[in-house]
Amino acid sequence: TAMSCSPPMRWLVIATLVATAAAAPAEVDGPSLAQAMRDGRPFFLKFDTAPCQRCRELDGAWAELAGEYPGLIGRVDCTRSPDVCDARQIAFDPDEPVPTLKFWSGTAFRVYTGPHEIEYFRVYLRRKVQSEEVSERLDTALRPISADELSRAWRLALSLGRLLVACAAAVGLAAWLLASPSEDPGSVVVVAC
Repeated sequence: TAMSCSPPMRWLVIATLVATAAAAPAEVDGPSLAQAMRDGRPFFLKFDTAPCQRCRELDGAWAELAGEYPGLIGRVDCTRSPDVCDARQIAFDPDEPVPTLKFWSGTAFRVYTGPHEIEYFRVYLRRKVQSEEVSERLDTALRPISADELSRAWRLALSLGRLLVACAAAVGLAAWLLASPSEDPGSVVVVAC
């Protein structure tokens, strides 16, 4: 079953996702892959192996994607989980190994055959996430945000920012008042934010 959140809270989920931009891809092994497949959750996997230099070159892009699409990006280390790679027909050329990228739509694996560059991955994922087959299986928080929701989130962020500035000003005023000599020695300044 897909998790959903109310539209007013969706901006908070999205802000949290943005804050996790340095997230790492999920490390996937046999049991976690089997569970994700049973759940029907879509994901994009990089099958690689330790001695693969081209696989290591993709690590930065893969981590960046994991921050943009949390819970959707994973990595299978075929050195540690050879059974998973064998079951998915992943083989590496010993002379020139390259990573194999596969997208699980929730019903079938699709091999990614495009260029191994971050912008192409983003376009590919955007299309996959927006496809009818995949979008119904994704958590609501991963779906694209509407312009109306973005506008509401921006207005709320501005309001919160104004509140923080007002509190900071009030605390500064209180400090100034406490530091200045008072006509009434029994006066108390209270600031509540």
